[in-house]
Amino acid sequence: MDVDVIQKIKKLYRIQHAFEKYNILNQEAFRNDDCFQYILHNYNIENNFEKQFCEKYTHEVTQSKKYKETQKNYETQQNQDNKEMQQNQDNEEIQLNQDNEEIQQNQELSEDEIQFDNTPKKKKPNIKEVDKIMYKKIALISHPDKTKSNEKVVVFKKANDYMKSNWSIGLVHCCSLLKIKTNFIYVDDEMSDHFFQQMRTVIEEIIQLYNLRNNRL
Repeated sequence: MDVDVIQKIKKLYRIQHAFEKYNILNQEAFRNDDCFQYILHNYNIENNFEKQFCEKYTHEVTQSKKYKETQKNYETQQNQDNKEMQQNQDNEEIQLNQDNEEIQQNQELSEDEIQFDNTPKKKKPNIKEVDKIMYKKIALISHPDKTKSNEKVVVFKKANDYMKSNWSIGLVHCCSLLKIKTNFIYVDDEMSDHFFQQMRTVIEEIIQLYNLRNNRL
């Protein structure tokens, strides 16, 4: 999808900020944006989203109409997830054995049958490395040893949590708050998928919390 992903991340966090701080949410915010619509239709939320959401908003969840129904269905869903996880683990083990066999076969090839490419290749930073770069830039400005600004220290603490949880779009958001340029981030297909998946979770959290607040007992 041809879109400035970084700008969409910034827009998403502006929407979240307005909703969390002022309880303001334009219901058309996601419907009228092609990028958000694309994310909603093409990306699924993480399996443990419901559990994390309920833990984060326990007070509001327990006041909602859907609370009892959610509690009843939770164990059933967990059992299904566990079965799928076990199946995935079994499949991964089978794949690993196959990969090991293939590696063993390749190692048995004689050297004259192997073509070596000695051309030096420029390695593109992976997602984890990009996160580290963002975190270092954030720390240089907002670490308590580097600033006396309480606002910047708050951003650093958020960035620290984001770094621990591999929450890349949160680090992008922190860069935006500190006015750090993010033009060093090369957004290829892999990076877009990573960002879109995390944005999907934030969008779903906003939508569910909005529905809770408008459907209380």
